[in-house]
Amino acid sequence: MRTEALVRILQRVKSWPPAAQHEAFQSLREIEEDLTQTDAAQELEESRTQARQGSGLSLDDLKKYLDL
Repeated sequence: MRTEALVRILQRVKSWPPAAQHEAFQSLREIEEDLTQTDAAQELEESRTQARQGSGLSLDDLKKYLDL
């Protein structure tokens, strides 16, 4: 995609309804996050997801792993 085409569509976004603008913003932000995340940040996010889902290491397993 050429930069000029991107600039034109972003200019038109200003005339969209607020909900559509918000959706466009969210989509672009997610793409940017995907492009800028480091491996460590991705691993951390995966760990957070596992913790929220109740999967991953238990506290006891973590203590054993860390030899505590």
